[in-house]
Amino acid sequence: MSKIIIQIIDEFSGGGAQRSTLKIAKGFAEKGHNVHLISIYDKEPEYPMDFKNKYYTLGYEKNKLFKNLFYSKKLKKLLLSIERKNGKINLILGNLGLAHKLMALAKLNDAYYTIRNTLSTSKLDVRDGISKAIKRKKIYNFYKDKKLISVSKGVRDDLYNEFSINPEINIVIYNPFDFNEIRNLAQDNNIYANQKYIVHVGRFVDAKRHDILLKAYVKSKIQYKLILLGQGNNENHIRKLVSKLDIEDNVIFAGFHPNPYPIIKDAKMLVLSSDFEGLPTVLIESLILNTPAVSTNCKSGANEILTNKLQKFLSPIGDYEALAINIKKMSKELLSTFDDELKPFSIDTVINEYIKLCR
Repeated sequence: MSKIIIQIIDEFSGGGAQRSTLKIAKGFAEKGHNVHLISIYDKEPEYPMDFKNKYYTLGYEKNKLFKNLFYSKKLKKLLLSIERKNGKINLILGNLGLAHKLMALAKLNDAYYTIRNTLSTSKLDVRDGISKAIKRKKIYNFYKDKKLISVSKGVRDDLYNEFSINPEINIVIYNPFDFNEIRNLAQDNNIYANQKYIVHVGRFVDAKRHDILLKAYVKSKIQYKLILLGQGNNENHIRKLVSKLDIEDNVIFAGFHPNPYPIIKDAKMLVLSSDFEGLPTVLIESLILNTPAVSTNCKSGANEILTNKLQKFLSPIGDYEALAINIKKMSKELLSTFDDELKPFSIDTVINEYIKLCR
């Protein structure tokens, strides 16, 4: 029987949360369910949007008086409209911080709040002990009575260990991956196909630790170029570091690619250097394309993906020398199939877990 499913997110600009939300929506739709997507901000989506008649924006404006209360009421009104036209809503999924705030103000008591990062690292970013304690208490008070979905075991454990958040419902559902779709998309043209390279995929933000990546790349002395896929506020800073390290001829700033898979497929390896992630999807996508991956043992998710024969390619956070050793080691390995590592992440498995939550 077809279900009515709502997915709410801050915006559909480039990012892992946005891509995962759209993959989940597509997975629901392919199983015959009626999916509606709500964006808080009125921004142009950076990914192909297959839900043109079921895509809504609240047009959030930051300078509006009592903005959160106003837009929470607007959200509630929109949901009632969708329900009148389509029937009872069976599942509401919320993604990212602003969406969570508006959902709570709208008193969507049956909604699920997806936690995509370890909150202790993404939210407790202040050094002052009192300020950190206040933030910790606010996070506890906000999520303690919510229905939570964590995208990895590490994210779930962080909620309990760092915030003592242990609600009645806090289940782990991994982000879904359509293996066939990713492999088909990877057949598109790759403008770097004639070069030998390794690749990093991620926005230029502090948590991705491009500085560690670049130092590890230099230390490894491997004879491959380094392609950086992404964009972000820190790009100029990273360009300066590339110049300082005297590796301008070896590092390619490739920008944002809606379809990064051809570039990942032809890489010698993918490298992740983050301090923290929720569930680092690029590691999974890399393995789907038979491209081996090395990573920092970031909090969280990496050690739930790089298992079995890949476990030895995890290095401590912030340790560029250990990461360099693993990059060098992987460059000499002949790893190519990762079926055992990929089993938990198939789209069918993940969508079936979500369907169990429908009321």
